[in-house]
Amino acid sequence: MSIFKKSWIRFMSLTITLLVLAAQVDQARGYTLKRIHIEGNQAFSDGQIKKLMRSKGSSWYKERPFVKRDLQLDLANIEAFYHKNGFLDCDVTAKEIPLEDSDKLSLRVHIKEGSRTSVERVVLSGNETMSSQQLRRDLYTQVGQPLDLSLLNLDARSIAQRYGDEGHPYVQVTGEVEREGTEAQVKFHIREGPPVHLGRTRYVGLRKVKAFVVRRELTFQPGDLYNRSAILDSQQRIYSTGLFSYVNAQLESEPGDSLHPDVAITLQEKPMRWMGLKTDMGQHEEYDMTSDVTAEWGHKNLFATGRKLSLRAIATFRVFTEWENLKNRFEFTYTEPWFLGGRMPATMSLYYEPGLSSKGRGYRIQRFGGEFRLSRELGWFSRAWLTLKYERVDIFGLEPEVAEILRKAAGERIRRNVSLSWERDTRDHVFEPARGSLARIFTEFVGGPLGGDDHYVKNMFSWNRYQVLLKRAVLASRVKLGWAEEHSQGTEVPPDVRFYAGGANTVRGFAERSLGMLDLSGNPLGGKGLFLFNVELRRLLWWRLGGSLFFDMGNVWDRPRKAAFDQLRSSAGLEVWLSTPVGPIRLACGFPLKDDLDKTKGRGHLAILFAF
Repeated sequence: MSIFKKSWIRFMSLTITLLVLAAQVDQARGYTLKRIHIEGNQAFSDGQIKKLMRSKGSSWYKERPFVKRDLQLDLANIEAFYHKNGFLDCDVTAKEIPLEDSDKLSLRVHIKEGSRTSVERVVLSGNETMSSQQLRRDLYTQVGQPLDLSLLNLDARSIAQRYGDEGHPYVQVTGEVEREGTEAQVKFHIREGPPVHLGRTRYVGLRKVKAFVVRRELTFQPGDLYNRSAILDSQQRIYSTGLFSYVNAQLESEPGDSLHPDVAITLQEKPMRWMGLKTDMGQHEEYDMTSDVTAEWGHKNLFATGRKLSLRAIATFRVFTEWENLKNRFEFTYTEPWFLGGRMPATMSLYYEPGLSSKGRGYRIQRFGGEFRLSRELGWFSRAWLTLKYERVDIFGLEPEVAEILRKAAGERIRRNVSLSWERDTRDHVFEPARGSLARIFTEFVGGPLGGDDHYVKNMFSWNRYQVLLKRAVLASRVKLGWAEEHSQGTEVPPDVRFYAGGANTVRGFAERSLGMLDLSGNPLGGKGLFLFNVELRRLLWWRLGGSLFFDMGNVWDRPRKAAFDQLRSSAGLEVWLSTPVGPIRLACGFPLKDDLDKTKGRGHLAILFAF
């Protein structure tokens, strides 16, 4: 056969194949899905069934193509949904009905539900170390609930994990179901296996870190009963030191002795030193443009013990219109990860600003201060902090009496305080939470025996809650309280410490800090008492674009005891936001709900991150 003839045959074969494929694609995409009919369903509504389907009927503004592959997935999803809800014999079929003289078709989905099977009894056998009551608490399968066969493997794994925390890593769990009519018995057969005790602990990969730094993070010791959760918790604690990029703990048994395995912890260390140089530009109250130049050096594993040390120097310059060195600042930070032998990181920070004599000013203002912070983890989600702050301001180049008058006139206040904070954070995401909550309590004592210019007590409480209500819809709510008062006669709570309300993050629809008392010039005075309540319904609409409906209520008062419900300001409105890697960027429009009390008719806000 000639080369030409072979080429011609190949060409014709390829052409025919392409024509057949094109015809199939045409046939698959040639119909528009007009509507979907659901029949035979009694346990669930048409809307619930259609939410499970990728196939959608056309509307007046948008035509939907019929895709055969999507229909096959839809039938499988509907059957799986019914099986999950106890309808084990459910059968789902579909019929395509072309409309006459049209390229449209309707879809008829027929559901044969069958009877629903419920769990009558859950039986556990073979368990001697742990009681059946203990094991049933962690089971997904519960008496009286619809039988879901997909939960059997999860329950078997849950039982195995529970035994793994009690020293039985070789436990074997099998599950079976006995059906009788519409009732079923779920049985779990357990082979506990012998108890296992841990042997030695080995560290693989330690070069720059001493072994005791890793050892003190372990929640198990040689000779302990095997505990799977303790090993996983230890891995997390080692990783949280910030010294390692990889942590993995594995059991290693000697031949013939699987009941006393060693624990081998493999680690990969991070670089321990860092250096940095950066510059920032910004505006200043007194100058057109300023620039900060920052140089820093740090070591996160001082003396191979996990202690941290960092040094930072910051120089601020006036730029463009006139070049001048405005301020220099030097910072020293040291962290002891285990303070007084306990897992309580203690951080000491010191700063020093030597002060510069600017043009036209023959004196300089020098600042010195420090902070000591002690933190403690209280479980997986909670943490507490104790903080002490001290600062001192000196003015050189003037007589002491004149320097003191100038310091107070310039607002250079000396503030020394001790504060206590507590936080519980169960949110599933920092920027865009959908589930969980965030609770915070803060109390601060300033002045008194500590000295300084200010003498007051400040307290705050806030609680945020996030719940998924509908598909892709999140209900977010917040309650926030605050109160402050002086504890020495002749003193006042400073303006920068007072509470303010109104604006993008408190009560939308009002100008920033506009609620509460104002001075004769219309500037906000702030308050010593604060109440905020916010509720917001958020939903992702398309791509990364979302929308929210919100209701805000709150106010500030000069004295907490003067707070009154009829003085609360409230607003409602809507918000459009764009999800970004650094958090949502949002545009809000709020409207006050009491026109007789509030002069403003509404206000827009542009902000980064959600209000709460």
